[in-house]
Amino acid sequence: MMSARKLSSREKIVRSALDLFSQQGITATTTKEIAEQAGVNEVTLFRQFGSKQGLLLAVLQESSMLGKMQVALTEIVGANDPLLAYGEVGLDLLGNVPELVRSLIGESGQFPPENLQALGQALRQANQQTTGYLRSAQLSELPAGVSVDEGASLLNTLLLGYAVMDFSSDGHGFWPNQAAFLASVEALFSSEGQAGDGLADDISTVEPAVARVADLPEETVRSLFQKAKKQGAQAYALAYVLFGAGLRAEEAMGLL
Repeated sequence: MMSARKLSSREKIVRSALDLFSQQGITATTTKEIAEQAGVNEVTLFRQFGSKQGLLLAVLQESSMLGKMQVALTEIVGANDPLLAYGEVGLDLLGNVPELVRSLIGESGQFPPENLQALGQALRQANQQTTGYLRSAQLSELPAGVSVDEGASLLNTLLLGYAVMDFSSDGHGFWPNQAAFLASVEALFSSEGQAGDGLADDISTVEPAVARVADLPEETVRSLFQKAKKQGAQAYALAYVLFGAGLRAEEAMGLL
């Protein structure tokens, strides 16, 4: 019987970094903590990665996060409701690494260019996996005029936006729970209630939660989504997320 392959010091450091970044966030985690968990000298860490940012780059490029996503997608192939199944899996995976998600989004402005490029590549790879899943599921619930590639990007934008809001605030007041959010996503993707370019004109059918947010007049909410709708599905999804994050209507419109 063959024994399990012994991990190299590099692999141990990358795994420990991912583990601690996921638990504590990037800024709060020190290289000393990573080295101690990996069972190596801190000098070894710096010799191999140069800095914590260099180590983060390796985590983005070499960790098993995308592999876990692929395994999870394989397990839900054939689900009766593929869109709902994907949403639950996606939020579950993000929920396993809340501090990492917070750090990657909140601290990305401090990243060097190579880390931003690696993060972008990881997101593109995630979208490719989602595209493959949607195609295998033969999903018909896509807004008219939206390709499968665009639908994958749109879906992941919504899931990531919800996760960021959920991880970063206490009682954001937009959706009462995850199930309600996923129901809104399904309504957005559903062919029911589509009109014209495939994005609904009636916010009471596609944005049921939006009409209940704060005390904004319905016309203000409608104006926000109509402006976003004219710019395409991606802007529409971003408006949904930005508005849900607590921006005033005029602030969200100004970002589109």
